[in-house]
Amino acid sequence: MNEVEQLCYLQGVALDYVDYYGQQKRIDDDVRRAILTACGHHVHDNEYVRDKNRQLDGLPWQQVLSEFQVTSSENTYLTVRAQTFEPEKQLELVIADSQQECCRLSVSLNDSMEEGNYVLDGVRYSQYRITLPKLTPNYYQVELIYRSNITTSQAFNGTLAVAPVSCYSLTEQQKVWGISCQLYTLRDKRESGFGDFSSLKELIQRSSEKGADYILLNPLHKLFVTEPERASPYSPSDRNQINPLYISPRLCVDYSLPNGEYQSNATHIDYRQATTHKFKCFKVMYLNFCKLELANTTQRANEFREFVERYQTWQLSEFEYYLQWVAKEQLDYCQRYAKTKGMTIGLILDLAVGCTRDGEEYKRNQALFVEHANIGAPPDPWALDGQDWGLAVPDPLKLKETNFAHFISLIRANMIAGGLRIDHVMGLLRLWWCVTVDEQPAGCYVYYPFNELLAILCLESQLNQCVVIGEDLGVVPQQIKQSLDKAHVYGNDIFYFEKDQNGQFIAPQAHRKHAMLMIANHDVAPFYAWWQQRDIETRKSFSLYSNPEQFGYDITQREQDKLALREWLKAANTLPNSDDASAIYAAVVATLSASNSQFLCLQLDDLSGETFAVNIPGTDQEYPNWRRRLSRNLLTIFGPMSHEEQQTSVQQQRFWQLLNARRNNVSS
Repeated sequence: MNEVEQLCYLQGVALDYVDYYGQQKRIDDDVRRAILTACGHHVHDNEYVRDKNRQLDGLPWQQVLSEFQVTSSENTYLTVRAQTFEPEKQLELVIADSQQECCRLSVSLNDSMEEGNYVLDGVRYSQYRITLPKLTPNYYQVELIYRSNITTSQAFNGTLAVAPVSCYSLTEQQKVWGISCQLYTLRDKRESGFGDFSSLKELIQRSSEKGADYILLNPLHKLFVTEPERASPYSPSDRNQINPLYISPRLCVDYSLPNGEYQSNATHIDYRQATTHKFKCFKVMYLNFCKLELANTTQRANEFREFVERYQTWQLSEFEYYLQWVAKEQLDYCQRYAKTKGMTIGLILDLAVGCTRDGEEYKRNQALFVEHANIGAPPDPWALDGQDWGLAVPDPLKLKETNFAHFISLIRANMIAGGLRIDHVMGLLRLWWCVTVDEQPAGCYVYYPFNELLAILCLESQLNQCVVIGEDLGVVPQQIKQSLDKAHVYGNDIFYFEKDQNGQFIAPQAHRKHAMLMIANHDVAPFYAWWQQRDIETRKSFSLYSNPEQFGYDITQREQDKLALREWLKAANTLPNSDDASAIYAAVVATLSASNSQFLCLQLDDLSGETFAVNIPGTDQEYPNWRRRLSRNLLTIFGPMSHEEQQTSVQQQRFWQLLNARRNNVSS
């Protein structure tokens, strides 16, 4: 291994990977060097590379105690390093949590077992594992005094994360079902023009009465107030903050004017108009809060001040802090409301894989991110040149150097409900970095400290009692699937793709158990569009096919898939007499109710019968992504609630009864 190869290894730059077709792909040396250059390394300076390798590989061995390390709650230990032949090496250890001292130990390293060594500048260093008493999962502060016969006493401090072996999860016998939705698309009983936390409350009411255990939401991250048309929830400004547009004035005690809702019957959301209207309401709320609460130092005023102090690193104006405070209060309220309505989990939030380079999160943590690379995806049949998502990539070495502080804060900020879906969960192990080589786009996988990130995820999940779903669609190394499954991070399966090698849909009992099974999600066609082939026609109408042959192939493939679906329903004895999309969809839901998967998720778009996707991946201006609203309101989709006078139709009642009956009685 030459010195540049060694630096690639230490930086996590991959040498090769297995592509979509299962072929081993070697990454060009020029691309790997471009990745190193993007990280700020001077690859053509031999002395720099040599010194950098020494710094990354050797110098950590001179640290007796690292600032941050992870251990398991089942086999708790602390790792220390010292010169091998230094005589009479003694440690005095104190480990404490935020409340009290947890243990105190005196250890002789001369009697401890060496588990690794390294020679640096002619000096041999050893690594020792110090067994600790059993500690409950938490973060602990470590105080260490080190001394030997030839070394004066030295004091060291660090953090020990004691992680459970798995995330907070359902019992093996539990099976739940719920709704997925893009919150902004909701049409509620007030016919507001932008789905917000009031709309969410109504969705909780209506879906919980039908037996739903959870609602999976799109990312609620903060976007761009001054550029409201940048609407993608997966390209956020800041994943630690909430998009203020989801605030409902009518749910806030500070709002004092009538007609505070943004009204619109348009098919697509006008984000600029919605933002203008909502912020007029927000200013009224803020002025009332200043006059009635802050000026009188009320309890709410004190709670707000505590919130500002807790998140002072955001460096917002008081008005912006107020909006974040109200948004979080309303989201918390909706989660509590979901639990009071009997939902097993409540809300499941969604964490985007990255943030934009011109957003608040990036600017606040700029030293953590790589300047000349973006997150993307390697080539596949849908994007022959790969994809560049335009999201900033964190440097894996800087993640470790900063004791994973950014990752921890990000997970905590989004584990404020009953569950968390992590978009592109493979990012815990590796991300595809998009760079430019000789003025041409190129890419390469870069690996991250997976074991530490997964341990932190498990710890935060247990501390916050929050289930975790990892979106693991696409090409996923077997290593990460097995590790995530062992850690009770639920996978994510899309019914359209759950086929055997012959192209036939697999039986419900063959579905992955530890997974969330969805018929469709925001990146594929809604079921009605899929069955009626509207999605293929839509792509053609927007000139998204590069040639007519591909259009013809998709039509042929869809006919084969529909035939396979009919056979699948026939095998389950659920094939309806009608070939109508609504009848077929109801049969699919009834059949999947008996699926082996612990989570069954029904997309609200499908329950509403939508035929236009909310998003078409690979498009930007060609298609109105993230703007299409539901064509029906929640009353029409779910039927009246039990306390309302009208009666739900017999057919609609039967749909929900069958779903719950089959879901509750399948064997686990």
